[in-house]
Amino acid sequence: MGLFQSRGKRKNRRRSKLSITRFFGPSLTVGGIAMALGTALMGGFDLSLFDTAGPQTPPPKFEPTTLPDRVPDTIRIATFNIESFGQSKMSNPDVMAQIATIVSQFDVIAIQEVKHKDAAPIAELIRELRSGGADYAATVSEPIGDGNYYEMYAFLWDRTRVMLRENTDYVVSDPEKRIAREPMSATFQCLTNPADTRRPFSFTLINSHTDPDEVKASSRVNEIAVLADVFVSVANYSYTTDNEDDCILLGDLNVPVAGLEPLARVVPLRSVAGEVPTNYSKSKTNDHILIEDRTTAEFTGRTGVLDLEAAFGISQAEVKKISDHLPVWAEFSIYEAPNNVASSNSTRRF
Repeated sequence: MGLFQSRGKRKNRRRSKLSITRFFGPSLTVGGIAMALGTALMGGFDLSLFDTAGPQTPPPKFEPTTLPDRVPDTIRIATFNIESFGQSKMSNPDVMAQIATIVSQFDVIAIQEVKHKDAAPIAELIRELRSGGADYAATVSEPIGDGNYYEMYAFLWDRTRVMLRENTDYVVSDPEKRIAREPMSATFQCLTNPADTRRPFSFTLINSHTDPDEVKASSRVNEIAVLADVFVSVANYSYTTDNEDDCILLGDLNVPVAGLEPLARVVPLRSVAGEVPTNYSKSKTNDHILIEDRTTAEFTGRTGVLDLEAAFGISQAEVKKISDHLPVWAEFSIYEAPNNVASSNSTRRF
């Protein structure tokens, strides 16, 4: 595949805790806070508060597609659940080459379902990328889960275009066990020309993989509702510790857009790719990139789901060997938009 060069060493570092508690911080807009306060007073949510354009007709149905050409002064952020990314895939050179090619299309990518006790699949993926000339790094959580099931989160980024802000990668602490796999967060900043006086775009990502059995209306604690608490806490923490006001929630949430309602009741987030199918058979939507438009004005409006069949010229059965999910991506300016609104687990670096 010829896109990837060099090897790196893994570093172990401990991160501070951030508990899942709900409190409203400066990163939420006035509209979002007003909505929450109105809910407390009136006992209900009015989702129309988030609709500034009035009644709209349903959007057209889009399908996964190949990636468009790069646009200058932009970055691509993506999320990809690499189904059971462990020893089997790590030992398959063709699959690893395909995964590396996918990752190389994005400047920052959040990965779910890393299944290995010491994150070896991510270390091997970084080696694959660097061996062909790409300069990627990664940060990986410790195994997270309950009972006999554990998996890791990872962030990978292109070091020629993006930097990880020091000491900002951590796993959210959940002492009350309200969510099966506590999300992982990290803050990044675009690398721009030092002579350019415009501020580089910086942003906090929240990488999440919900339990499919705990995102239903009948669930004891709907994890989508818990993610509202996670988002508010992480956004507030990012703002107060790093003056960061752009917070993006992304990952395999195991629900379509309608299933995001418990989250949208608390914070005005929307799924930028909407109802585009994100599974390998293109029959349902599970994966999302969620932003708050009034805060993250750097979003260019270009987004989509990468069709791996079309991208590689392979069959659906061959796509399944890579993953049962498709990558979701969104494009952002590398510069901050004008007048922008003002854990107990360790992580590993590669």
